[in-house]
Amino acid sequence: MLPDYGNRLGTGAYGGWPQSGEIDIMESRGNRNYGNLGVEYMGSTLHWGTKYVNKYGMTSSHKKCRSRTLADGYHKYTFYWDASGMQ
Repeated sequence: MLPDYGNRLGTGAYGGWPQSGEIDIMESRGNRNYGNLGVEYMGSTLHWGTKYVNKYGMTSSHKKCRSRTLADGYHKYTFYWDASGMQ
């Protein structure tokens, strides 16, 4: 999820990327044996920071499938966001 960068400067309310943020609800690659980015893994990340520093390492999590892979079926991912936080 990205902010609306619809203005001609390509910036959000707080500046360009990553200043105005990005939320990756679920991210995975289709490759087998690709480390913690392969088809056996999924990750969620909140990208944020200053103009030159993306602090995603502080707000990122990866999980590995206990059996099989993410490609073996359909999955439902949810994201809940309210005034008290994000889940």
